[in-house]
Amino acid sequence: MLPGDVKSYMSCDILSNSNDCGPFSDMEPPKLLHSLKIYKLPNHCLDPKVGGLVILLRNLNQSIGLCNDTRLIVSEMRDRLIEAKVIYVSKVEETVLIPRMD
Repeated sequence: MLPGDVKSYMSCDILSNSNDCGPFSDMEPPKLLHSLKIYKLPNHCLDPKVGGLVILLRNLNQSIGLCNDTRLIVSEMRDRLIEAKVIYVSKVEETVLIPRMD
């Protein structure tokens, strides 16, 4: 219900950059990755808007407070980067950059 455009960030469809994935070489990575269904989490696509709330699902940089469950407000969306402001008592309004994860 926020005004503005949605930018879609698609999930990854490969397990490794190399042709030989070791024990996973006989599996079809896209089929495996697309079969994972998590309740209330969109499949294969994240559609944030500027001004929308996002929550980190993993630790990115603990020294600056980017830990699991940190809440952020999206301020700008780029092709491989999301710029956001932290919503946390000691770090309110601090701008952070969240890169696309490999």
